[in-house]
Amino acid sequence: MKKLLATVILGLFLLSGCAQDKSEPFVTVDINGNVHAISGFGEIEDSLLSLLDAAGAENIVLYDCSELSAEILENRQGTTVVERCVGLVTDADVGDGKILNTTGGYYISYRGVYHPKTEGTLILSYMVYGSDNNYIDDIVERYDFVLSREWED
Repeated sequence: MKKLLATVILGLFLLSGCAQDKSEPFVTVDINGNVHAISGFGEIEDSLLSLLDAAGAENIVLYDCSELSAEILENRQGTTVVERCVGLVTDADVGDGKILNTTGGYYISYRGVYHPKTEGTLILSYMVYGSDNNYIDDIVERYDFVLSREWED
């Protein structure tokens, strides 16, 4: 009986450790017709936001690509907007990619990403918009990180 109780307690402990940590950011993406919850980038994100803050960025606000709108960008005066994009490399030779964490399958270029990549590389990108104007295309910095190679050809 004690052995059975210990096994049940151990099983519950292990299952609770596998649950999604509420503080860990995640995005839901469609890869080849299958929906996946992508996580494991919390430390990258926290470090990036801390570095931006230390560099003097004002009023930093992070948006997932699916949440960011032209209205937000056109009314950000004095706020540093950071956009999170999860994309999939579709043609490594020319640097083509598809943003996965938004509807519409928007294009993203990975031509300037110097990490080794091939078709199927999952890349996490952060676009930092200038805080001194409201132009919707004023990306002043971009940071790219290889997130997964699970879907590479």
